[in-house]
Amino acid sequence: MQLKAAFAKLDSKKSILVVTPSAMTQDTARSAVKFLSRKRGSKGLYMVLNKPAERVKGDLEKQKINTKDIFFIDTLSASIGGEIGWKGQILYSSNPADITEMGIAVSNFIAKHNGRKWILMDSLITLKLYTTEDMLAKFAQTLTLKAGNDVQLVVITAKTKGDTFTNKIIPFFDDVVMVE
Repeated sequence: MQLKAAFAKLDSKKSILVVTPSAMTQDTARSAVKFLSRKRGSKGLYMVLNKPAERVKGDLEKQKINTKDIFFIDTLSASIGGEIGWKGQILYSSNPADITEMGIAVSNFIAKHNGRKWILMDSLITLKLYTTEDMLAKFAQTLTLKAGNDVQLVVITAKTKGDTFTNKIIPFFDDVVMVE
């Protein structure tokens, strides 16, 4: 219920940070995709940060979520020997630490597609394995600025013990939802 209310706010607010227990990040992401892709003709960019995008895409299709208008950024597969570059609807990022590459992909997605657009990042905290908190906070701010008023943005991050990172990025978002 908490998530439905939060996602409903996306019609008036453009960016939402969802802070959730780590065990719930995938369910939260799936709920976000269901909500964001509900409007016919909308285009989505799903930034998959902690598992192969092909697997996430298959899971969404099993849930009867139409993925034909969803593009994916896969930050994991190349680091375990997979491809690099675009293949179909998936951009296989060269390196999960390369947030610049992800930022460029976001800019290209926004510029290329007209009409209703949305971006989902499924586990921002995962990127802390590859970069500093300060760089990641700047990346979160850059995402919200790129999204502006034209793109609905949902960023999911897991709660962590002694979390100072979430407090750094809260000011960049229109709304914050704490999931228990």
